[in-house]
Amino acid sequence: MTPKLELLLHDNTAFKLQLSLLRRRIAVLVSGGLDSALLYYLVKKLSLEDDSYVVTPYTLERQDGSKNHAQMIIDYVHDMLGVDRLTTNYIPITAKDSNLQVAEGMRLVLKEPINILYMGHIKILPEHALHGVPTPHVPFDHENTKNPFKDLTKVHIVDIVAKLNIEQLFVLTHSCVYDIAGRCNKCNRCNERAWAFSQLGLVDPGIK
Repeated sequence: MTPKLELLLHDNTAFKLQLSLLRRRIAVLVSGGLDSALLYYLVKKLSLEDDSYVVTPYTLERQDGSKNHAQMIIDYVHDMLGVDRLTTNYIPITAKDSNLQVAEGMRLVLKEPINILYMGHIKILPEHALHGVPTPHVPFDHENTKNPFKDLTKVHIVDIVAKLNIEQLFVLTHSCVYDIAGRCNKCNRCNERAWAFSQLGLVDPGIK
């Protein structure tokens, strides 16, 4: 039986994450944001149920503060799970468009010695799309790529983090589009995160 997690979320959405039986060399894209931080925690935790799984974090080198936050998140996850710390693998990319950056990063990571790539891309509601910027592409599942959050919104992500008592991820992660450190509390990514907490009646401990 392959490792899996099943949760019933606040709106009765059933969330399930199950590792592949055949693809055990796992890459996870860790951007420094809340979605990918949660995904890394879940995949790493499940992998510990079977020592034949190897999980490797990758971070795209983008001008969004990723390098400032990704390693702290990975360190926290490993400390929480009681395993040795691991340095993320930074992937240099040349594309300027954010969607093209993700696509380029996926191609490069899939050339690494892994056989499945996990990404944490959620469903973006129209009101949370950046003004004047195309809505981010949400990758679907393929043979060697998995996006377990493709049908979830930020509310679901916050709900899962709270249910699993890993709220430190709220403090360590970075959502803002404009400020590399901290939050502007004006951009749509900041507003999306604030909306998610308000929907659940929670206070975001990561607000500075």
